[in-house]
Amino acid sequence: MRTHILEADEAGTCQLRPDHDTVIPTLDRKVIQPLAILDAGAVHPELAGHKVPFFQFFINEVCCFQLQEDGTWTLVSNFDATLKWAEPFEEGPEVFSRIAPVANVALVERDPINERDVGVWFDLGPPRWVQHDDEAPGEDEGYVYIGRMDNYCAAGTIYVYYNPEQRIAWHVCQFS
Repeated sequence: MRTHILEADEAGTCQLRPDHDTVIPTLDRKVIQPLAILDAGAVHPELAGHKVPFFQFFINEVCCFQLQEDGTWTLVSNFDATLKWAEPFEEGPEVFSRIAPVANVALVERDPINERDVGVWFDLGPPRWVQHDDEAPGEDEGYVYIGRMDNYCAAGTIYVYYNPEQRIAWHVCQFS
């Protein structure tokens, strides 16, 4: 496992806080937020140029998003963001504007002991599950593990797998 933080970099491999309209259909901003779009080449060099989103949501379900030709991500799994028991963001979605001052960031390796003093961090390498693997998709299904993302303003941890042939990003958010 390698822990990385996000630091400002105009030519970065990651876009932080992409526009909420990158998700179609538009979902409740209190329940789902696009946090980052990562170039998968940062994790798997053979996937350079493939963009993988990290969406934060407060519901303990698996969500799959598929990249469309126009650059938007369409929800392609049974996810109901209107469920009454879904937990909203504690501070509201505007808190994400305080994570980083610029849109483009670079992944910078960091000592994992100090990871909690930064806004957003990625763990790259084998997944460290908060609960269990939630039947994560495997290589036999065409998926590769991209990483785990945590941030200071959300209670959940996001795990993302990506299928480059189908351009589908498989997400699960787990809570400790």
